[in-house]
Amino acid sequence: MASRDIGATQLTPPRGTIDYPPPSLAALSRVLGALENVLEHAGYPAVRTPMFERFGLLAMRAGDAIRHSMFTFTSERVEYALRPEMTTPIGRMVASGLLTGPLPRRVRYAAPCFRYERPGSRRQREFTQVGAELFDSLAPWGDVEMIILASECARAVDGDRIHLRVGDIRVFGSQLAGLNAEARGVAANLLNDALAVEARCAGLREVERVDDALATWLRDLAAGVFRLQQRVGSPTDETIALPSAYTPDTVAALARELPRASRDATRLALVSMAGLDEVVASRLVHGTTIQGTIGEVAEAGRSLFGDSAAEALESLQQVCALADAAGARNVEASLGVARGLEFYTGTVFAVVVPEAPGAPVVGGGGRYDHLIEELGGPSTPAVGFAVEVEQILALLGHEMERPEPATVVVVAAEPSAWVRAAELSGRLRAAGLRAPLPQPHSPTTADGPAIVVASEGPYRLMLRGETSEAADFIALLTQLRAVCETEAPE
Repeated sequence: MASRDIGATQLTPPRGTIDYPPPSLAALSRVLGALENVLEHAGYPAVRTPMFERFGLLAMRAGDAIRHSMFTFTSERVEYALRPEMTTPIGRMVASGLLTGPLPRRVRYAAPCFRYERPGSRRQREFTQVGAELFDSLAPWGDVEMIILASECARAVDGDRIHLRVGDIRVFGSQLAGLNAEARGVAANLLNDALAVEARCAGLREVERVDDALATWLRDLAAGVFRLQQRVGSPTDETIALPSAYTPDTVAALARELPRASRDATRLALVSMAGLDEVVASRLVHGTTIQGTIGEVAEAGRSLFGDSAAEALESLQQVCALADAAGARNVEASLGVARGLEFYTGTVFAVVVPEAPGAPVVGGGGRYDHLIEELGGPSTPAVGFAVEVEQILALLGHEMERPEPATVVVVAAEPSAWVRAAELSGRLRAAGLRAPLPQPHSPTTADGPAIVVASEGPYRLMLRGETSEAADFIALLTQLRAVCETEAPE
């Protein structure tokens, strides 16, 4: 059969996706296992939903950013979309009456999701969400439960680098109460974009090296700010200028300049595009910068927003105090957490890595009390969170990789010995040992560092890989010897 050259580009995975060879997939599985273990032990059984849903369902409560990033297709005259997140599909299950049982209802999931991300955004178009949803649990208890679980998940995979920033969506929502739905949506998008610039630049002020991916990502971030400046007519002397070369110094300077330019342009846009009063617009933009201890944040919030945000700030203080008393670690308050202004109804939080370049947000969650009713179900208070496994794995790098586990290789030195060697490897697997089927006449089966455990006639048993402790190695040899000395079945 004639060979066909399909081209190198056909052999690479689609943009925004990743191939996982065995060591990388094992590392990914360890992160998944650690996260699911936390949720399982907290009483959250697993659920599964279809990989695609009707587009109208997914778009119903999605913000513009998610709505415009869905991968869609049409079949039998129905428009579908690959799911961009898991909360809405699980909400559909609740609204349909499929999730029953004692209240409150808890579920967890680990599933692939899909969103179109611009090249250079440093995000994958296919990614794995691990998360939990809690239904029929009122504030503040359900909110605190989610924060504690997110904190325990962070501790399970990393320890101290992953932090939680907790806010309350009603602080900003109180300032938008007089707007119609369209204007609120415009204001929400502007604030979400400004908050993203603040968060992403926070981790860029002490970068030690700049690679092409970081430079591209930063140019894309700056381009978004520049487009907003152009749209609102920012003065020429305030327009963002990109450096001719990206070095740690120029990146640090740009990371200081971008948030300021973004805040100024957002303030002008809130007035001209959303119809807000200039004073209110200034308050909102200043509010995006407030974070610290819950006492500091509550005091600054009351000073800035007055009585209109008093209830939300009191709730935020209560949630943070309970989470701290229950042992949640690395939790700080932030009015700059206003993700999902069109979706969330109370407490919101982001799972961030403040010391990594760009301070990546690897997850988040919050309270969403209207979703189930809007999907046609009964009024149901709800709260949840999710993290993106690939982003966590990218943060941890090689820390989650492990040496090859101990493997017993049965070598058949001559073809006539293959059947006996295959039978022996089967007995080893049945005893719980890792033992691949032998390849006849193939000494390469045992390539690499190995210890000959037994050698008799045409058979050799070799041990490859590593065990964590000497005691484990001795136990493995004992188990192996017991299997080998057992009489083979007739």
